[in-house]
Amino acid sequence: MGGAVSAQSSDAGKFLSVVGDVRVISRDGAPRAAQGEAEFREGESIITGAGALAQLRMFDGALMSVRGDTEIKLERFSYAGERDRNASFLMSVFKADCARSRA
Repeated sequence: MGGAVSAQSSDAGKFLSVVGDVRVISRDGAPRAAQGEAEFREGESIITGAGALAQLRMFDGALMSVRGDTEIKLERFSYAGERDRNASFLMSVFKADCARSRA
């Protein structure tokens, strides 16, 4: 991705694909249904129901998939373009369906 990111400072990425029950919890605790092309922001959480899947492209170009029965929170996201030497990404995982990864 070239140049500086044109998104608002708190914007971190966009949903590419949403399958099943995927909710976003805003910084102030307000829930909303995740939708394709909708933005995801720093400080927000993603909660997926059983069998759900969310795929996101972060504004730094990274791809992220969130499987079913998972809850994550994007604690910090900072990216000002390819030359950003202070870019940061911090995510907390509160719940994850680890049974599939052991199978």
